[in-house]
Order: sequence, then structure tokens, then C-alpha cells
Amino acid sequence: MSLPPPRVRPLEGGDLSGDGSSIAVSAVVKPSRIVKLLCLTLSVMLFITAFALLFLSSPDISLLVRSGLSGSALVAAVAALLQAVVPGVPVSLDISGLGQIRRSFLFVRPTPRSAATAADIDCLVQLQPGTLMFSTFLLLRLKDNAGVVSSLLILPDAISTSGFRRLSVACRWIAAQNYRAAETIHE
Repeated sequence: MSLPPPRVRPLEGGDLSGDGSSIAVSAVVKPSRIVKLLCLTLSVMLFITAFALLFLSSPDISLLVRSGLSGSALVAAVAALLQAVVPGVPVSLDISGLGQIRRSFLFVRPTPRSAATAADIDCLVQLQPGTLMFSTFLLLRLKDNAGVVSSLLILPDAISTSGFRRLSVACRWIAAQNYRAAETIHE
């Protein structure tokens, strides 16, 4: 006996049929302040490690090895700092009543160097195996029509509480549908 799919009210618009067989949710996922704070903390720790490795003398480790380790820590510190400082792009996720997911990047300003097309900014994506859904965060693996798989980390501070819950339920419903479809193919 299978349970009916969960019924969720749409967050921003959307349409739900009254028969309980569809789910529709729209959500705008903003860059997480928690992730930015963690990246900034990691950056500070890596800068301290890089300078400690370089300037603290140890007879057990040669200067060449300490310089290499310090340089690696410094590169990682700069990468973490850039991740914390560069503003993220909000992402709009629209899940239709049939479980199709449309991902749209908001406020993307293509530069002459970037070849961002409308298909890169707004496209249909599919939820992939390996997606993690917990009560505290979602890590969605999404595959677009070109076959590119990307990950989207959604923490509760990036979206409203009710929006996070609705999005979580909708993604769980889609994952269950994908699992059922995979089971019928393998039978």
C-alpha cells in the first residue's frame, strides 16, 4: 500500500490541484550568511596557519617543506576569503505540480567575457541521486538538459522557515517519485 503524496501550499504563487496528486512550490534561495561566516572563519584560520608554518622554526621540517605548506595554506585562505567576500547570486526554484524543477539565477549580469545564455540562467533541472535532505539543510544535486550536474546548498537562513519546510517536502516527494520510477524500470 502506498501513501498519497504530501500536499503542500505554494510559497509564492503556484497551483495545487485539489486531488492531492500534485505539489507546487516556488522559493527564492538567497546566499547563506552562515556559509559566508564559516568561509571567513576558515580563511582567518588558514592565514594564521600559513604564517605560523612559515615563520615558526622547527628543526624537524625543512624550510622548503614549510614554504610549500605555507603557500598551500595561503592559497586556500585566499580562496575561502573570496568565497566569503564575493556576493552570491540568489536562485529561484519553481517546482511544478508534476514535480518538474525550474532553476533560475536572479540578478545575473553577463559580462563580455562570460558567455552566459538564457539557457544557463533559466532551465529545467532534475533531482539526482546523492541529494541530501535533512531537517537543518538541503544539498540538492541538480542536472540540467546539457547534462551538467551542480549542487545547491540550502540552509534555513537562506529562505523563510515555512519556505524551507515546503521546499524540503517537495524535494522529498520528487525523490520518492524518482525512486519509484527507478524501481519499476529495474523490475
